[in-house]
Amino acid sequence: MLEDGRISAWQATGLLISTVLATAVLFVPAVTAAAAGRDAWLALLPAALLGGGIGWLAARLALRFPGETVIRFAPRLLGRIPGKVVGFLFVFYFFWAGYVILAEFHVLLGAAYLPRTPAVVHMGVLVLLAAFMVSRGLEIYARVNDLILPVLLLAALLVFLFTAKDIQVTYFQPLLENGPLPVLRAALTPGGWLAETAVILMLLPYITCTEQRRAARAVLLAAAVLTVVLVLVLVATLGNFGAGPTADVLFPTFMLIRQVHFETLPVFERQDPVFMLIWIAGMLVKVGAFFYAGLLALGQWLGLADYRPLVLPLGVLLVALAVQGFPNVVYLVRYVTETVPVFLLLVNGGLTAVLWLAAALRRGKRPS
Repeated sequence: MLEDGRISAWQATGLLISTVLATAVLFVPAVTAAAAGRDAWLALLPAALLGGGIGWLAARLALRFPGETVIRFAPRLLGRIPGKVVGFLFVFYFFWAGYVILAEFHVLLGAAYLPRTPAVVHMGVLVLLAAFMVSRGLEIYARVNDLILPVLLLAALLVFLFTAKDIQVTYFQPLLENGPLPVLRAALTPGGWLAETAVILMLLPYITCTEQRRAARAVLLAAAVLTVVLVLVLVATLGNFGAGPTADVLFPTFMLIRQVHFETLPVFERQDPVFMLIWIAGMLVKVGAFFYAGLLALGQWLGLADYRPLVLPLGVLLVALAVQGFPNVVYLVRYVTETVPVFLLLVNGGLTAVLWLAAALRRGKRPS
């Protein structure tokens, strides 16, 4: 067996939150503000239904095959060749997501603090840390996330609390001036990111047997926590800057963090380096999640006894692709906001729906 570690349902929830949060909190405010204006925060409600629903569907599907990942049970549902094709699409998706995350990491870190440092250094260090973490197995990786995730969530809450006093209610008025359609269109992008919780298809076999039945609730809890955090961040950015500036800035969340000031404690005047450090830790867990899922999926797809020999060469490949993949920041931001959510919905939603339908047809009834 490629993985012998076991995690709890609570740890699985934490991993699902980390899989989405670090990049969603960075891009969602600008994207939704551009599509829905002052009503952008409302878009997260249908987004939660869309993305959380896809994750819940994936969990219910995985519960039908509690000892197998999607790479193993897809051939049983679709036949050997179609199942292998679907398995390869998941393998490609996991590594593709990791490569995009690396590019996103370099863009913000380079733009904010280290503009002269080569991209290969930023990405290489992050991948080396992620490789070291995932090579120790899922259980160790989950324990690292147990330490990082509470700090990441607390940081998001503190940003909201420290900037809430400057929120202008007029920036949210009038409500639904252009009707619900812009809100629904804006929901597709964050819905795509929330659909990343479908990675439960790779995690469920390694949840402690007595807690596997809680997988669907773990997904819904993760989606709920993510929605609350993203709503808080969106309300804070819209309330402080307005819809126009929020949509025009590449990283409005980072701009919001720079608004945090302690007038009575000038020694703490610059808070953004602290929050940047926390965000880097979150990105480490996020890239580790997809790197681990990709390694495990590829190892199972190839029928290997151990995925660890793949860690270093595939890590080097990810860095090489990410360094060469995007010519400039504008291209990357457009790709992340326009192409990435569509692909996330197609893979996580489309392939999960196909497998769900195949399971229903094989049983002659809708899966329970």
